[in-house]
Amino acid sequence: MKKIIILLLFFIIHYSVNINHCKADWVSNGPYGGIAQTMYLQGSNIFVGTLYNGIFRSSDGGDHWFIRNNGLTTRNIYSFGELGSVLFAGSYGGGIFKSTDQGANWSPSNTGLANQLIWSIAVSGTDIFLGTYGGVYKSTDGGNNWMLKSNGLTNVSVRCVAIHGTTLFAATFGTNGGVYVSTNYGENWTISNSGYSSVNMNTLYVYGSDIYLGTQNAGIYKSTNDGVNWIAANTGVSNNNIFCFTSASNTLYAGTFSGIFKKGTTDTTWTSISNGLTNLNVRGLQILNNNFFAATYGAGVNKSVDGGANWFESNNGLNNNQGYATLINGSTIISGTGGSGVFISTNEGLAWNAANNGLTNKSVNALAQLSGNIYAGTYGGVFKSTNNCNSWTIINSGLTTVFTNALTVNNGNIYAGTNGGVFRSTNEGSTWTLANSGITTNTIWSMGSNGNTIFAGTSGGGLFRSTNNGDNWVNVNNGMLAMTIRAIGFNGANVFCGTQSLGVYLSTNNGDNWTDVTNGLNMNENISSFSAYGPVTFVTTWGGVYYTTNNGTNWNNVTGYLINNAYVAFSSAISGYYIYVGSSPGVWRGPVNGLIGIRNISSEIPDNFRLNQNYPNPFNPETKIKFAIPKNTFVKITIFDLMGKTVKTIVNESLNAGWYEVSFNANRFASGVYFYRLESDGFNDTKRMILVK
Repeated sequence: MKKIIILLLFFIIHYSVNINHCKADWVSNGPYGGIAQTMYLQGSNIFVGTLYNGIFRSSDGGDHWFIRNNGLTTRNIYSFGELGSVLFAGSYGGGIFKSTDQGANWSPSNTGLANQLIWSIAVSGTDIFLGTYGGVYKSTDGGNNWMLKSNGLTNVSVRCVAIHGTTLFAATFGTNGGVYVSTNYGENWTISNSGYSSVNMNTLYVYGSDIYLGTQNAGIYKSTNDGVNWIAANTGVSNNNIFCFTSASNTLYAGTFSGIFKKGTTDTTWTSISNGLTNLNVRGLQILNNNFFAATYGAGVNKSVDGGANWFESNNGLNNNQGYATLINGSTIISGTGGSGVFISTNEGLAWNAANNGLTNKSVNALAQLSGNIYAGTYGGVFKSTNNCNSWTIINSGLTTVFTNALTVNNGNIYAGTNGGVFRSTNEGSTWTLANSGITTNTIWSMGSNGNTIFAGTSGGGLFRSTNNGDNWVNVNNGMLAMTIRAIGFNGANVFCGTQSLGVYLSTNNGDNWTDVTNGLNMNENISSFSAYGPVTFVTTWGGVYYTTNNGTNWNNVTGYLINNAYVAFSSAISGYYIYVGSSPGVWRGPVNGLIGIRNISSEIPDNFRLNQNYPNPFNPETKIKFAIPKNTFVKITIFDLMGKTVKTIVNESLNAGWYEVSFNANRFASGVYFYRLESDGFNDTKRMILVK
């Protein structure tokens, strides 16, 4: 016996992790990529500004990315700039942030900055200029204070500021838009519009003695005389939406909506260099040590090591995808993202692989499964995979509106909720017909099916129900104040309806009547999905994750660590021990029982304290512990190891009299013998359990 105990002690000491810090945390390992809006070089560091997850930095040529958001109050980053060793980041709504330690820490620097949407940053000597949604701002003291410098600007939506010598340029967007020029450091501006017709300007770039202008829908223009005149310089560029420029070795590069183009100093024609780009919408370009980097609007960072001839994704650690749809297909977790397409994981979300072969539209809003086939609803219609997402085929025949927001299946049929109503396919997507009779609002945002009933949630028209396979629909809003329905879910016969900013409603009679069940939720958070786990229902919102064990009478917030890493939760699905939440950013995995914690399992009031043997036992990795409390009192249940060291406290609160069950997840623990002890009101009892992995 002594030898066995010694062996167990060695095993636990040798293999254990830091058990004291184990808890029901959310974890995410991607899918990596997503929307990158800008890119900047500071020495050997590459910075990427993203749409939803702030700033990432790579110090090894883009091989690995690490989030650098400490101090940021918003995570929508549009621009970077540098003065000396100080790095500046321009955000959408949070103004300007600065870092003196290569992005490790950020602090806001907005004194005098009335408009905090920062499109662009330019530096000249000790002066810093900002292009904002409210004009041009200037700082002469390192960004500590800002002064508005917009005299003469008849359009103050300044997308880009650039400097050539002592001449300052401001490219604006919209009515009265164009290029404005200042020759007195921003004190006065005059429009410089000779030679171009567009009013929507995206970017400016100084290339030698020339100024290049990238527009929206009008291509590229060039000025050789500081903006006095502009000439078209677009030959060879296949798309007229121009977002960025960079240069190296007497070659100019342009990032467009259709990939990357280059031309030499003496060339008059641009040449495409987009082979291998996984997303052609290029928002930023940088060159470091002869390696090329492209920030894309949907596939994160693409890299080229051969001068742009070939590209590949380089996103390890860049967790920035938006998980708009989540689906379980056997042991495969499927994530539909907002711009990067479909990703699959076959190891419980520990790693993800893109699965986009044939998926020509990568903005995926919905996923569904029917007869072993996977369906993806996108901005470009519906796609079908017959081989677990290895390849996709577009199936839009009869789908007169392709903008697809929702999918559901019922009685062998598949239904698509679009911006033009509900469409039905009775032949697994080969053809579609409009099945909209009775629906008065054509924008369908959510769909769900339970038994023989189908529900369709609309934008502004409330909820509709069909009990005859979509032939007819009736409005079922009795008791419901909300008219915009974001999500529909079920737990048994109960129907949950998630709304836009008006919480959750419950129906126990198939939608005939609705009751507000929002207690514990934030009313300002849009509801996005529901998932059922036995008697427990999870809901995701644009602020986190909650669950209820009493059909919405109360909701419990289990967002936890997720709140520090994501703005919104869009979708969810449960498989095995885990709930998978598609959020912004990434797909997050949480242990269901670890999140739920204690459940009251009986209304019976016991006569005495009791602590039951855990079951199953031995276990891997989860087990349940039942206990009884005869009166309202404080209860503590701790887990400790063979050496008597407490490794986790799983109950530590006041409870009402009753029978309870608590789950213990040992996923991060080493195999071995553990003990659990109940202490309450002078009572204590201890039992042994065995974890076998």
